[in-house]
Amino acid sequence: MAPEQWRAHARALAGQVTHPGSRWHEQIADTPRHLLVPSWWERDGGAWMLRRGQLAGAYTDRSLVTRAGPAHADHASASDRPEGCPMPVHALARIPSGWHRGQGVPRGRPVSVRYDGLACMTAGE
Repeated sequence: MAPEQWRAHARALAGQVTHPGSRWHEQIADTPRHLLVPSWWERDGGAWMLRRGQLAGAYTDRSLVTRAGPAHADHASASDRPEGCPMPVHALARIPSGWHRGQGVPRGRPVSVRYDGLACMTAGE
């Protein structure tokens, strides 16, 4: 896949959840979320349905359910209909910028965050 295909979605998401001057804008705009969560579950008529390879779905500001009951989306087939509680591990895109603001981390201090491939950032960068 050409980078232009996912970058347009990533830039749109960054614009939705941050402002251009935000410390997180560039990181969200440059993160290939579709590689981090290639498959997820969505409720459709009361059943869990597998979603895979949908760029627009991976670049939304919503939690994506990667495990429904015992079934992980990365190891499922399209015909699987798992039962059980959802476990979202791909959180809202706006969360990391909120964490940063809420923690009152001074500029220049190390911040260790594991979110969508954004890791070990330094506040103020």
